[in-house]
Amino acid sequence: MPETDFLSESVEPINPQQVIYLLRNKGPNDPEARSLLEAWILQYEEQVVESADPATASVLLNVYRARLYLAADHHECARENFEEARQQSYQFGLDELSQRIEDEMNRAGL
Repeated sequence: MPETDFLSESVEPINPQQVIYLLRNKGPNDPEARSLLEAWILQYEEQVVESADPATASVLLNVYRARLYLAADHHECARENFEEARQQSYQFGLDELSQRIEDEMNRAGL
């Protein structure tokens, strides 16, 4: 039987709506929801590494993760991820992005 090169196989992108659905219905600590969220994160971490601006891409990954939690009505998890993104952007000297994150947090009531 020939060996399969799993790295070369095409992987279907994870639909964020699937992640939101599981987070909303099973919670952020559910193993299935957590596993899908981690797979979604890994999918986007590859883009961060390949990005021309990895600092901004890294911050935006946390923003996108916060938005998933927010859409799933897990406001505390959303707030933690927005806050992490805001702190990262501040550390990277991305003041405008930091302000936009803070504005989004305020609009969301976080």
